[in-house]
Amino acid sequence: MLPLPTEFEDRLFRYVQVEREGDLAIFTQEHKASGIVRYEVVLIRVQKEHTWPTGVTTPEKEAYPASTSWGRFGHTCFTLPEAQALAATWREQRAAAPLAAEADEEEGGDLDQEAGAEEG
Repeated sequence: MLPLPTEFEDRLFRYVQVEREGDLAIFTQEHKASGIVRYEVVLIRVQKEHTWPTGVTTPEKEAYPASTSWGRFGHTCFTLPEAQALAATWREQRAAAPLAAEADEEEGGDLDQEAGAEEG
């Protein structure tokens, strides 16, 4: 499986991993034009191998949550301490309800996720 890069960018933002524990990570999100930095807490998803109509196969890989699942698998914070507190809360919630976390994992990642599509 291909790991999620620790640094990547899209059209507007540059992302750098600050910390990661298992499938839970915090990334800085720096706006390229203004330099404003936010922090994103994300639950890293796994995308299964996929063969496109063109015949090209994308291997199984870790993926940043898609914008369509933001709020459920990702959240933007204004400060690093806020992001760390949210990550700690998510870890506690997942530890308290492991069956719910496993059910989420079985849903898999979204093919339209933002960062991985550019890396693919």
